[in-house]
Amino acid sequence: MTRISNVDQVMLLLRQQLQRMAKSARQQKGAKVSPTTAQRREQALERIEEISRVDALSDDDLAKTLVGALLVDEFGEAIANDAKFQSLVGEVHRIIASDAETKALLGNALKEMRKQG
Repeated sequence: MTRISNVDQVMLLLRQQLQRMAKSARQQKGAKVSPTTAQRREQALERIEEISRVDALSDDDLAKTLVGALLVDEFGEAIANDAKFQSLVGEVHRIIASDAETKALLGNALKEMRKQG
């Protein structure tokens, strides 16, 4: 049986929400070709590993960076160049932090990331 870590739990929650948002956006704009789920997951894991190695980041900054990496993973590299991207990252982080359960999951995921990094 595979163990699901706190990072995996947070990623699953975010990914589910992002998939719902992307589905409705695709329905409005038409579907476009994107990398496979396995490729996107591999890219996200690489980003997360790189992020966790940065000791100078506070937990808040690390959490926002993690959220940003997941958003880029879900919507593609082009979104990172959008001027409103950091605002979106901040809003998603605020929503996560406003719920005690998801905030605790994110906190545990950050602790686990720091241990692995």
